[in-house]
Amino acid sequence: PPPFSPGLSFWNAWYRVRCPVLLVRGERSRIFPSEVLDTMLDVKPDTRHVEIRGAGHAPSLMAPDQIAIIANFLAGSTEEVRRAA
Repeated sequence: PPPFSPGLSFWNAWYRVRCPVLLVRGERSRIFPSEVLDTMLDVKPDTRHVEIRGAGHAPSLMAPDQIAIIANFLAGSTEEVRRAA
């Protein structure tokens, strides 16, 4: 698999994750490239994901629609994640 970023490889940890996961990627992230996201989803197809438009690596998650994505994931709902992805 591709490295997360030059010199960073966390694949051993990713293979061991057993709980539900929501991957949140900033659209302009150079640290979390879309190719890495795609590979993570190939490895664990049940993983949910969302890309925050216009955001860099660490989206602030302060806008009401972004907060709703996280809240709905934690509550077990996929509605908001599907709509935003």
